[in-house]
Amino acid sequence: GDGEMTARVISVQNTDGWAKAGLMIRETLNASSAFAMMVVTPGSGAAFQWRPATSSGCSSSGANSIKAPYYVKIVRTGGAITGYHSSNGSSWTQQGSAGISMATDVYIGLCLTSHNDGVVCTAKFDSVEGTVATGSWRAVNVSPISGARLVDPAGTTLRWEAGP
Repeated sequence: GDGEMTARVISVQNTDGWAKAGLMIRETLNASSAFAMMVVTPGSGAAFQWRPATSSGCSSSGANSIKAPYYVKIVRTGGAITGYHSSNGSSWTQQGSAGISMATDVYIGLCLTSHNDGVVCTAKFDSVEGTVATGSWRAVNVSPISGARLVDPAGTTLRWEAGP
């Protein structure tokens, strides 16, 4: 359903000018899934990127001179997904928006790519938070190596899972 997620990208390794660290909403975990993401890159600024339908082409909205550390936010409202960036986490600038028809249940989380096959990229995040129509959650340990977990207000523990 509707919801949003915010995070601060503290750093993203420069494995390519288009290496990306940020937030993504995906319909499925399949490689060709419809998605939208708001990211910070080491050489191409901040970008809102999306694939409006499974196996379709991808689009990008306005890269600029923004570099980490920087806040990103992604918001899903009905069939629209919108990406924002902020220097302080409170005053937001819209980077782009796209109409994307997805199932009610979607995947949302941190994303990272080296944009360079065979090269591992690292990034650091903090201030990861989100809200959904039925409540909210907050990341309490964002380190997959040490068994990261998410905890919602009701106390339910959710596990991070490796994607494709």
